Amino acid sequence: MVIACRREFLMTSQNRNRLGYAVVGCGLIGKVHCHAISVSEHCKLVGCFDVDQVIAHEVSRQFNTRSFRSVEELLSAKDVDVVSIATPTGTHLEVGKLCAYSGKHAIVEKPLEATVAKCEEMVDVFAQCNQHLATLFPHRFRQQVQSIRKLHALKEMGKPTIGSVDLFWYREPAYYTQSKWRGTQELDGGGVLMNQAIHDVDILVHLFGEPTQVNSFQGQVFHRTECEDSIVAIMRFEDGPIVSFAATTACSPGFNRRMALGWTEGLVLFEGFNIAEVRGAISVKIPVSTTRESAKSETFRTAGALSPDLHKLAFDDFAICIFHDRTPEVDGREGLKAVRTIKRIYGTEVFPTSSLKDCCK
Repeated sequence: MVIACRREFLMTSQNRNRLGYAVVGCGLIGKVHCHAISVSEHCKLVGCFDVDQVIAHEVSRQFNTRSFRSVEELLSAKDVDVVSIATPTGTHLEVGKLCAYSGKHAIVEKPLEATVAKCEEMVDVFAQCNQHLATLFPHRFRQQVQSIRKLHALKEMGKPTIGSVDLFWYREPAYYTQSKWRGTQELDGGGVLMNQAIHDVDILVHLFGEPTQVNSFQGQVFHRTECEDSIVAIMRFEDGPIVSFAATTACSPGFNRRMALGWTEGLVLFEGFNIAEVRGAISVKIPVSTTRESAKSETFRTAGALSPDLHKLAFDDFAICIFHDRTPEVDGREGLKAVRTIKRIYGTEVFPTSSLKDCCK
């Protein structure tokens, strides 16, 4: 029955230029989803829902769409083809299962879920229901990242040897206290590594595969949260390189994330996932324009409004994949890899969190 519904959807969608998207969760990132969908050539924003109906009505007015009174009402709407899930991480599976069982595709804000088991269950449910599932890792769609991945895949930079990631950001204490789910195991799945630095983890896994060895120090050095606000990790990846990884939300005022990656025949320095410098023979193979783009979407100081540009590319890719019934650029299995890597890192802390916290008083 579900397969028949999907076939019927594919036949009817051929007569439309855009798919109907509805957003569940109208917080900071939910608004970015609404904005990105509303400017897409392949998507149409047909509604939104939030448990706080006041916020939902405000967002619906801002983006000239309708506000649903419940998830069930949203899922029963015939013009909703895709649900964009922007609720707290630990609720993604609950919402996602409702979508899949209702015959809706879903694109989920990172992380896919708060635990590996819940990620795996979500991937399985969508596969069983024959619905598409995608994870939102918008930096995958940057031209610079795609250029480096292509050169690496073609082995034009030699063997990858070493790398470093530094995410020195700051979040006011109110960032955590005003949204009680942030920095909790149940609803956030972790701290800075799971929330802010997961993008960097995803790019590393995208380039080099999942790490074969990990080790870490982690803890709360400033914020009074359940999970870490600072972490230093070492990873050896299956494709060869050893990478040091430092991330914090306790460093004021902070600066753009930086990632340096070295191969035997080239070196690349990213700032905010934009290429800041290229060394070696590969420098002639990187378009000059990519080395001059600013990291204008970085939010290292506050959790402010993000540019919708990269999210738009992710939504467009998902819509096109649904139209043509092919696997999205970042499907559920890809989202699972980043969470699996992070949970492995969390399981390797050298000292208990409380010990590191005591050391940093």
